[in-house]
Amino acid sequence: MQKAPGRDGEDGPTDVLNTCLCRLHPLVVPPTIVLKGVKMSKVEKSAEFHAPVEKTFNLVTDITTWPQWIIPITSVDNISGNGMGTTYNWEFKLGSLPALKGEGEITKLIPNRRVEIKTRPVPSTWTFAFADRGDRTIVTLSIEYDIPGGGLATGLVNDQIEESIGLLRSLLE
Repeated sequence: MQKAPGRDGEDGPTDVLNTCLCRLHPLVVPPTIVLKGVKMSKVEKSAEFHAPVEKTFNLVTDITTWPQWIIPITSVDNISGNGMGTTYNWEFKLGSLPALKGEGEITKLIPNRRVEIKTRPVPSTWTFAFADRGDRTIVTLSIEYDIPGGGLATGLVNDQIEESIGLLRSLLE
């Protein structure tokens, strides 16, 4: 994996992503400048599905299904545990950028209501909130992440999450 200067002298996946973003877009400033004062970026999407909340919750929280419907996630393995505290390894591919790898952990789990996942070394929080509407469920996905060049990445994340909602719909309905 290519390395670029990182925070406090460390090299990591966000640095590689930032280097790639700088090459893709001439207005993105060099990595050593972008890394100072990076703020969390956020993408949030809601969709209604013609499926009961329990079925929807069970599919969304089944980590093994994520590569089938969450477009940026290309693989999930080394799953340890069940429910709160479950950990796993992931590979994430954002558009044509190099794949990133890391670990995730379910840090909050309220059956049929909410699940929260935190990742590292690319810091992110994925929150799925579920609203029960009888034979329908509204799912809100909120992703907060710390990726240098987040503005450019947000457009890519938005597009891939839209496509992911369609794939989730095809699995649920």
